[in-house]
Amino acid sequence: MCPRVRDVAERLEQVMAPWLRFAGCVLVVAVLYWAQAVLVPLALAMLISFVLSPPVTFLQRWIGRIAAVLVVVLLVFTGLGLASWAAGTQVSHLADDLPRYRENIAQKISDVRGVGQGGSVEQVQQTVKEIQEQIAGPPPASGTSRQPVIVQSQKVTSLTDFSSWLGPALGPLSTAGFVAALVIFMLLEREELRGRVFGLVGHGHLAVTTKAFDEAASRVSRQLLMQTLVNAIYGAAVGVGVWWIGVPYPLLWAALGAALRFIPYLGPIVAAAGPILIGLAALPGWTKPLSVVGLFLVLELFTNLVLETVLYVADLDAAAAFYAEVLGLPCIHADHRMRAYDVGGNGVLLLFPQGQSLKPIQTPGGSIPPHDGQGPMHVAFSISPDELAAWQERLQAAGVNLEGRTQWPRGGVSVYFRDPDGHLLEIATPGLWKGY
Repeated sequence: MCPRVRDVAERLEQVMAPWLRFAGCVLVVAVLYWAQAVLVPLALAMLISFVLSPPVTFLQRWIGRIAAVLVVVLLVFTGLGLASWAAGTQVSHLADDLPRYRENIAQKISDVRGVGQGGSVEQVQQTVKEIQEQIAGPPPASGTSRQPVIVQSQKVTSLTDFSSWLGPALGPLSTAGFVAALVIFMLLEREELRGRVFGLVGHGHLAVTTKAFDEAASRVSRQLLMQTLVNAIYGAAVGVGVWWIGVPYPLLWAALGAALRFIPYLGPIVAAAGPILIGLAALPGWTKPLSVVGLFLVLELFTNLVLETVLYVADLDAAAAFYAEVLGLPCIHADHRMRAYDVGGNGVLLLFPQGQSLKPIQTPGGSIPPHDGQGPMHVAFSISPDELAAWQERLQAAGVNLEGRTQWPRGGVSVYFRDPDGHLLEIATPGLWKGY
C-alpha cells in the first residue's frame, strides 16, 4: 500500500472512529431496550437465586435438592404474592379514603399558617399576594358555567367477567411466573451452570477460576441474604410501629419499607415519606405524625448504628495480607496510615498501625482526633450455618490455629482464632443473641 493511500485510510479511520463508537452505543441501548422483557426477569432471577442458595443448600442435606428447591421457592413466592396482594388492596383503599382526610389536611394547613400570623411571615405573604394580584389584573367576567360531565367506570359485579379484572394482572403474573421458573432452573442446575461458566472463562486457569468464582458467589449470596433479612426486619418494625401509632394501611408501609430499602440512600427516604404524609393527613393533631417521623429516625439509627470497627496492628502490611488473603475481605481503601475493608452491610473494618494515630490526623475536610489501643481486641464476623465447615477448612488450610468452638443455647456456633497481632477473631452463625 502506497503512503498516500495509507494516510487517507488513517484519516478516514480517525474520522469514522467516534461515529462507530456512537453507533455501537446506540445499538447496545436499543438491544437492551427491546430485550428488557427478558433481561429484567433474568437479572431478577439471578439475584433471587443468590439469596435463596444458602437456605436451599442447608435444606437439601435432609430432603434432597429437588424438594429443597421447590419448598424454598414455593414459600418465598407465596409470601411475596400475599404481600403484593395485601399491598395492592391497601393502595386501592388508600385512593378511596383520601377524600375523607380533606378536613384534617385543611386544619393542618391552617395551623401552619397560624404560626406566621401577626409577624414578619404574614407581612411577606401579604406582599407577595398583592404583587400576584397586580400582575394577574382584574378577574374575567363571569359567565354561565357548564355542568361538568361525570364519567363513571362500570365496576365488576361478577367473577365471570374475566376480561375486566384478569387483564391488568396478566402482565405482572406472567412476569412473576417467568421469574419463578428461572429461579427453579438456576437453583436445580447451579452446578451445571457453574461448570459451563468455568468452561467459557476459565480455560487454562481452572483452579484459580474455581476459587475466585466460589468466593465471589459466597460473598454475594451472604451479602444479599443478610441485606434481605435486615430489610425484612426493618419492614416488620415499620409495620408494627405505624400500626401502634395508628397510621392507616400498615401492611402497605411495611412492604414498601422492606422493598425500597434495597435502594441505597434514597430508598429509606421514599419509604418514610408515604406513612409520614398519610399520618399528617389522617391523624388528628401533631403528636402522632411527629411520632411517625421519630419512628423512622430511630429505625435508621438502629440499623446503621455501628459503621466502623478499628484494630491496631504492629505490622500493617502483614495484617493487611491476613485479612485480604486468608479472610478474603475486599479492601476499599489503602494508604500509608490505614487499611479499610468491607465486612458487609454498612460495616467497615479499619486497621491502624499502633502508635501512629496518637496525634490528630489532618485531612482536607478537617482533623481526626487521636485514638489508639493496646493489647488483644475482639471482633466477630457473621456467617451462615452452611458456611461454617468451609470456613474452618479454609482457616486450617491457611495454617490458622482454631483456639475454640462454642455451641450457644440459641443454636448458634462460634469459632475463635487470632490474627498475626493476637487479636481474637470470631466467626459466628445466627442464634448467638436475641437479635442475631
